[in-house]
Amino acid sequence: MSSKTADSALALNPTLESHRAEMGFERLRFEHFALPELDMDEIDLGTTFLGRSVQAPLLISSLTGGIEQAAVINTNLAAAARRLGVALAAGSPRNAIEGRGLPGSIGRCGH
Repeated sequence: MSSKTADSALALNPTLESHRAEMGFERLRFEHFALPELDMDEIDLGTTFLGRSVQAPLLISSLTGGIEQAAVINTNLAAAARRLGVALAAGSPRNAIEGRGLPGSIGRCGH
């Protein structure tokens, strides 16, 4: 099993829990400022990104390729981006351009 396949298997495991994952943010502390007078329904995070409207200034990245599960992973990421109205980065289409890898693993994501 390649390391990419092993990493993907971990990411796809719905029962996997990390009780001690360190992401580098452990030392950061944010001071809470409550804003009870704001109506959350009136806040609009929408913007334009590369000429397209998005619901929030967020970008889902990166898609994967070259492994059997890539199409499932990428399709799920694309569906989440579409449902949330945020941008999706296709990553490197090198394998598709050069005719390598599994066909359709990136192309199924839609637009």
